[in-house]
Amino acid sequence: MDGMPRGTEVSDRVGALAAELADISTDIAALEREVNGSAQKVQAYINGIENAYIRVLFQLRFLRGYAWKEVAATVGGYTTEEAVKMVCYRYLKNR
Repeated sequence: MDGMPRGTEVSDRVGALAAELADISTDIAALEREVNGSAQKVQAYINGIENAYIRVLFQLRFLRGYAWKEVAATVGGYTTEEAVKMVCYRYLKNR
């Protein structure tokens, strides 16, 4: 007896963390496949938009993930975030 405290269970913390990391990596890979599949569908929809300006707005917002304010700043001019948002939602409503 050496007087050191003992736990009631034998535990492999490193092994448990490695297993958890492997599970997370598998989950991430599955989510990446799902996102890529969805992005292809979104890209196909956007490619079908005839108006080039609206197509660019959709690409910036829905593929690149820009905020509406960033979309407005990227297209430039005196465009506001409300204006680009309205153009996109009006297009979707009329489809």
